[in-house]
Amino acid sequence: VIIQLFSSVFKQPFKLVVYEIIAEIAVTISTLILIAVSFITLHFMMVIIEIGMGYTFNEILTVALYRIAFLMESPALVYKIIELGDLHYIPYIVDTEMITPTIQAAGWILGISLLLVFTWIGSYFFSGFYSSQVIIYLVIRKHKNGDDLRKKTPSTQFVPEIPEKDLLSGKN
Repeated sequence: VIIQLFSSVFKQPFKLVVYEIIAEIAVTISTLILIAVSFITLHFMMVIIEIGMGYTFNEILTVALYRIAFLMESPALVYKIIELGDLHYIPYIVDTEMITPTIQAAGWILGISLLLVFTWIGSYFFSGFYSSQVIIYLVIRKHKNGDDLRKKTPSTQFVPEIPEKDLLSGKN
């Protein structure tokens, strides 16, 4: 299979490059659309929750943002988050010293949920990338040999081996 892959690819390198570029553009655009839809959904969800919970949600969100590794350790990122909060009605970062354990637990749950959303987006990108590699291989192989690997064709060259000795009875 690997020899067929290399022979298919190296006989048509220009097609491979063109297909790779098209596939990467399509996967990147679809991932960006997923990111945009996810962030718009998260933003509307946060605005609605903010209206209902008020300052308590600011505390929960602050604890959640601290769960995202290396996000809150950089002063530049913290200032950027505050600046974006002013522009887009995102809750402010608050002091976390006097937060109750219930708010801490809710913040941890929200932080893990946000990380799961980011992981889901990343896995979507990698899934799209590797799926496109399979599709590119099928297209190049079809162009090279005329083989359509999507169709299952019966093999007439297969000859089953007949054992010389019956293993259960010990007879030939």
